[in-house]
Amino acid sequence: MHMPTHSLVWRLERAMRQDRLVLHYQPKVDLQTGRVIAVEALVRWYDPRRGIVPPDEFVPAVEDSRLVGTFNRHVLGMGIRQARRWQRAGLPVPVAVNLTPECLDDPDLPDDVQRLLRDAGLPPRLLRLEITERAFTALGSSAEQAMEQFTANGISVALDDFGVGFSSMARLVRLPVDVLKIDRTFVMPMATDERSAVVVRAAIEIAHSLGLRAVAEGVETEQVWRRLRLLGCDWAQGYLIGRPAPAEETVRYLEPGDAGPLRQLAALTREPRPGERRAQTQENLAVRTMIDRLDWVANAVTRSRPDELRRVAAASAGGARVALRHRYC
Repeated sequence: MHMPTHSLVWRLERAMRQDRLVLHYQPKVDLQTGRVIAVEALVRWYDPRRGIVPPDEFVPAVEDSRLVGTFNRHVLGMGIRQARRWQRAGLPVPVAVNLTPECLDDPDLPDDVQRLLRDAGLPPRLLRLEITERAFTALGSSAEQAMEQFTANGISVALDDFGVGFSSMARLVRLPVDVLKIDRTFVMPMATDERSAVVVRAAIEIAHSLGLRAVAEGVETEQVWRRLRLLGCDWAQGYLIGRPAPAEETVRYLEPGDAGPLRQLAALTREPRPGERRAQTQENLAVRTMIDRLDWVANAVTRSRPDELRRVAAASAGGARVALRHRYC
């Protein structure tokens, strides 16, 4: 049963004063090593009358209310302070916090984020901000300006839910982001739906062509993990890796040696199954480029040289192709 919006916003304002908002954290891992490279902070609200109120119920109400700026700063402060606690404990893990699009229209936000970092004593590199495609279609230049200030201050910025918004490629090239998050809508079915897999592959290639990291959200099966590895995706998050959990439970992923299952999963999927191509690492991509050039050289030589030279050149190039493919492809 949903609360009326005005009642919900009033209760949420009181919940912030009473510290009834909590953050749960979901790990993001390197697909090649299984190492946790960051955690995403996801807000939860405990209401005495209703228990846990789902974020998809109260966050949209906040976005359309006077609370939007206060709410974003409150959640940012919680995430920053937790990142600082982990850093003091010898576990310096970046914490990613989602910003609602509406708050990016506030010119004071970048300075306020810097103040929160300074008050907590947290280096900017341990904060990551995630902003949806919708922010850029709705706000345009104001969102871009805010992001430019964040990146100039040393804060990593990710473009969230990529693939479901309406950003043009021209705008994407200009955006000051260093991470592209591929929406779960395409990631979850990609092991069995070839169209979704094509979209994910295209998103990964776009990210890498622009010098960005690609992270897939919604990874729930080993089959999807394996396919993402083979496509060269950098990072992943989802229920296969870990469900959102309170900070005291999340710490087990951060302690050296305690993320063993994730590293074991990475090791198990490192070698391709029969019929699969090897992962699209930079080394393998470079080798495949060399293979293509050998193909071209062999074809060019066989068209323009005497028979003997044609046989030697084709055999040499062909032998190199066979050896390289056997090792890398």
